[in-house]
Amino acid sequence: MFEQIKEIERKDYARKNIHELRKLGRDIGVISPTSLSKNVLIDKILDILFGEAVPQNKETRGRPPKQSEEDVPYEYTYTSFNTKKFATLLASSSKTEYGYFDEEIDTGILDILEPSYGSLLVGGFATSLNDILVPISLIKEKNLRDGDCLTVKTKFSKIKSRRVATEIIKINEKPISEFERKNFSEFQKEYPNQKFDFSEQNDVGKILNVVAPIGKGQSSLLVGEENYGRSEVLKDILLGIKVADENSKVFPIIFNMRYDEAQEYLSVLGPKNVADISNVNMFNKLVTISLAISRAERMVENGKDVVISIDSLNTLYDVLANAELAKVDNSISAIDYLKKLFSLASKFKEGASLTIIGGIDNSTENGKKIYDELKSIANN
Repeated sequence: MFEQIKEIERKDYARKNIHELRKLGRDIGVISPTSLSKNVLIDKILDILFGEAVPQNKETRGRPPKQSEEDVPYEYTYTSFNTKKFATLLASSSKTEYGYFDEEIDTGILDILEPSYGSLLVGGFATSLNDILVPISLIKEKNLRDGDCLTVKTKFSKIKSRRVATEIIKINEKPISEFERKNFSEFQKEYPNQKFDFSEQNDVGKILNVVAPIGKGQSSLLVGEENYGRSEVLKDILLGIKVADENSKVFPIIFNMRYDEAQEYLSVLGPKNVADISNVNMFNKLVTISLAISRAERMVENGKDVVISIDSLNTLYDVLANAELAKVDNSISAIDYLKKLFSLASKFKEGASLTIIGGIDNSTENGKKIYDELKSIANN
């Protein structure tokens, strides 16, 4: 299904030299990358990145990959896997049976990779080798969905070389015995009759309170040219919502944002609440966007007021248009996707709301097209 997009990624990796590929292979869990030819190594890397193969623990034997002068020492580059924790597990392996040992409890966001298994992302929306495998049998038994927040018992599998979920303790912060599955698509919409109060916030919030108040359940467009303060205003709005209404959950989806701006989001909201897709490939951008929206729907099902922000809709449109050209997952057109996304925003009779705020750069042709299509759907 993803062969076209894999070919695009394959061409990018083919431009790298063999030493860069071997280093990347070790970092993401390819077995013995130094023994593989360049083409085979690229295939192995893509299989892991596209979820078609399970990463293995970092290979510590053999000669490390050749480094350039700019590289930091090799033992410090592999930051996504807790090597000290793994060494402790290996030391106790003689005490185990059936390939599992060292039971722990972990929490993360579920990303279902049908038909084989699910992955519990313990670092928020970003994947890492600390993520937990969730057997498809457990997913079907508990009727789990993308975006569910799970607390699970895990055991480390020597066969899989990763942690595997063995029992589910909580679903969306509720014990199994108390959890009741609801369906977002069946919620009944009503007119937004509550607004976010920015009266105690900065100047941007005070102006919004008077000129363009944002209601819980509204979809809003923030229009302005790039580098003219639009992103700053959107950031102020989100952080203002976080302070004004502590019960609201804010999920920014950010593209190509400066490092200092992204870090401010992360420091205030926490990495588990920010979908930062500035430095990932097109396929992973699509997966992260879909997962963030699914997570928002699960939160609404759980009775929460949720705010999604997208900065910017121009970049999201480009990602979706490229996916459309590559025929990834039989995608609908990019503009239809944006319309469908904005139509999700609403206040619900069940006592929750979903608010969506998108930034648009209207100085470009695509930006004008997006604005013309969405201004009739957005209600602010």
